[in-house]
Amino acid sequence: MGITFTPPRLRMDPMDKHERLQFARQQAGFPTASDAARALGVSVPTYSAHENGSRSFKEDKARKYARRFGVDVLWLIYGKGEPKPTANTEIIERDYSLLPNEINFEIFQKARRVAREIELTITNGGVSDYDSYKKLLTLTYLDMLEREKVNAKATEDIE
Repeated sequence: MGITFTPPRLRMDPMDKHERLQFARQQAGFPTASDAARALGVSVPTYSAHENGSRSFKEDKARKYARRFGVDVLWLIYGKGEPKPTANTEIIERDYSLLPNEINFEIFQKARRVAREIELTITNGGVSDYDSYKKLLTLTYLDMLEREKVNAKATEDIE
């Protein structure tokens, strides 16, 4: 019986799926896995197991996580591409149906940050349920978009 050599597995991304999940959670502003689980409406043990790699998660959960954390689902599952979603990802189409079809992604990203800050303030550093956050984000985005239009119109009128 000889020694067999097993080459290291080739990876598209230096992180495993559970590591990408943890990274996405942290980038979305959730300090702990428990905070994220509550915001997602997922049990803390289940989410924690997904994030620490002791339990894998399927595509439906990955989509939910990707939407809430604002990352591309293909990046989360497979490590393909970049973590940040594009303007046409399901994060807009499915969750934020109040938003117009064509969005200003730069404003959307700013709105996400503002909505998270508001959520932290309202909940005293915690998280709200997913539907409340979704409504908050939608209203924040629409308000910021309207302000941008007003500013553009004012600039146009001056010129």
